[in-house]
Amino acid sequence: MKMTTLMLFAITVISIAGCDHDDDDKTTEEVEVASFCPSTSDDVTWHSYGTFELNNAGRDSTARRIISECGWHVRDGFNGGYGNTLQIASPNEEVVFIWAYNSFYGFVLSGGWEGLTHKGAMMDDHVSDFYGLHPEFYYRKQGWATHKSGDISVRVYFDEYDFLEKIYVGDYYVY
Repeated sequence: MKMTTLMLFAITVISIAGCDHDDDDKTTEEVEVASFCPSTSDDVTWHSYGTFELNNAGRDSTARRIISECGWHVRDGFNGGYGNTLQIASPNEEVVFIWAYNSFYGFVLSGGWEGLTHKGAMMDDHVSDFYGLHPEFYYRKQGWATHKSGDISVRVYFDEYDFLEKIYVGDYYVY
């Protein structure tokens, strides 16, 4: 009886282990690119967008790799160079990364971003819900609230109906 139970258990384990998984059909390179590329549903802290940390996400070449491998594009002619930032955007521009001085300096989130902040706020939250999750922010002027997290500035903008419309983290972005 014990031997039969043990054999059934072994067969079940082998069967489950042999099931197809989506990643099994992908090449190593495809898996590496998928894990490198930012998603519009990545969560954020005030110091990172998903795995991309401010001032620690690589040089401009990282941004260029995101463009070439992830389907992102240079935003509004902000192609870097002397006096200009390098701004790259997701296909529908719901996420914009900003590189300055050859380092990842900030990001902007807007409608279509599907992630959450580290405290659970999301795009289109009402101002009261946002302040409930992020009481560290203070009102600046109509629609705007700000917070300083160490050396990182964070600004949020609420539309005329008091719903979260944009999040600006870091520096060197154009409003």
